[in-house]
Amino acid sequence: NLKGLSLTGTLPKEIAGLTALKEFRLSMNKLTGHIPDLTPLKSLEILHLDDNEFDGPFPDALGALPNLRELLLNKNRLSGGPPQNLKERKGMILRT
Repeated sequence: NLKGLSLTGTLPKEIAGLTALKEFRLSMNKLTGHIPDLTPLKSLEILHLDDNEFDGPFPDALGALPNLRELLLNKNRLSGGPPQNLKERKGMILRT
């Protein structure tokens, strides 16, 4: 949990190498840039990237994460919205 630590910079693409990661919480920081491709994180269940300064398109690849059940991306500058399969996923907590 790295919430509210005033972290700056971009989210490194190497995060995708942490394939056993189940929870990733980076809410309330000052992270910028595009969200990298997190497709390899097949075990990821919870992703909180809300209240940062991410920009660019909504990362559609998040829809390919089979175990994702909680996704918070609100309070960023992303364009577009989540893929339909995330919107329709049973029990999904989704804030964009």
